[in-house]
Amino acid sequence: MVGAGARSGSGSGSGTVRLGSDLGDARRIGDDLGRAGNDAANPDRAPGGTANNLPTNSVDSGTPGSGPRGGQGDRLPASSVDGGGPTGTGGRDVHGGSTADSAIPAGAADNGVPSPRGPGSTGLGGGDDAARGSDGTPVSAGSTRQPVPRPSFMHDGPNPYGRPGSLTLEQIEEIQVYRANEEPGYREQYYRKDGTRHRVEIHDESGFTPPQLAQPLPDGPWVRAKDVPAPPNPHFLDDDYITVGADTVRSSARLKILDAAAQKRYFSIQWDNLVAKWKGETATLHETLGTPETAAEWAEARGTYKESHTQMGKSAEEFGEKAAEHHFIAERYPNFEQQDLLGPKNGNDQFDQVWKHDDGRVVVVEAKSSVDTDMGQRTLPNGRAVSQGSREYFLDILRKMERRGETDLVDALEDALKRGKLDYVIVKGEKTTTAYNGYKYRRFDISKGTLP
Repeated sequence: MVGAGARSGSGSGSGTVRLGSDLGDARRIGDDLGRAGNDAANPDRAPGGTANNLPTNSVDSGTPGSGPRGGQGDRLPASSVDGGGPTGTGGRDVHGGSTADSAIPAGAADNGVPSPRGPGSTGLGGGDDAARGSDGTPVSAGSTRQPVPRPSFMHDGPNPYGRPGSLTLEQIEEIQVYRANEEPGYREQYYRKDGTRHRVEIHDESGFTPPQLAQPLPDGPWVRAKDVPAPPNPHFLDDDYITVGADTVRSSARLKILDAAAQKRYFSIQWDNLVAKWKGETATLHETLGTPETAAEWAEARGTYKESHTQMGKSAEEFGEKAAEHHFIAERYPNFEQQDLLGPKNGNDQFDQVWKHDDGRVVVVEAKSSVDTDMGQRTLPNGRAVSQGSREYFLDILRKMERRGETDLVDALEDALKRGKLDYVIVKGEKTTTAYNGYKYRRFDISKGTLP
């Protein structure tokens, strides 16, 4: 492992092992809950900013008062509502937007990890310049995608599912996936362009919500997101997460900031849980009674939940960011300056934090709100999924940064990689009540890739 035995230079305050010695050929990829939603590893769950094992209800993107489509039972879920990408395409703490819409620049490696400045780079290219299909999704010119076979048990006529109870859920979802691929307008009606559902309350003629979708290969067929294999785990320098307690915060002012962030997160979580329960109860009541009064209360609950869940996600994200800034960085990397990042507000296609020292050392931090928050993932231009913290992920983020003009910072990151002066770390805030309890951290090893 290149660089694994080299200790950091003076002034780092940590004695950490530096990553990336002689990594001139290394390239990296993107991240995690804008990030409000985690669990990209389990894409079939409705995304949302889950912290401390809270329900995975995500922001209700539907209009209050709109009911489900007809079908058997017209059943309404008690809570969770869709709002993020099936493979971590949401914002930060759900991190790592898909790059499947991007062409592979000329000179890219066969493993799908393009150089940020590979010779003959074609810029956006690919799906960004492609024609669009009838449902508004990109379709490359001359696409030769093979049609998805029609399920043998699919019925003809207005209801392809037949009589209620005649098909298993697995068969119903197979028909729904077929329709999403082959039936004009179906994907537009039930899905966003990235394969996430508009709302879990919206059923098709089967009476069931269509499954989350993913497109593993550019111009390939859409499949159930839960059927897409998880990406390889990243490599680490540390055998396990290292725990750092709140008692190591040497500044009372910084501890006050951390306590305030922990308290804000805690109360946001408690309120969100209460509203989620109310939302579920009003949905059940409206399903039973179906009166204008129950519809109005259900609409009010959904609107309130949208606000509470959004605020919970923001509070969780802020807590993770503050733990990284005011504890991890402040104690271990004094005199490092935080760099401004130009990525989108949802946190996609960027690192959580980048810190730089005058001597050329750079620290890249992926901040998580809780020890239970999973790492994000992203899709490379060739359709391969990679995990946050992998070399491929890191280099693909550099590619995105290069595209949006962050050339000076990309230069600094590439130089730090080559000189063994870059640390790439994940920092997770500990579970809290109303007081800060510290964090856990672990250093990534990006001296080698994760894809074969």
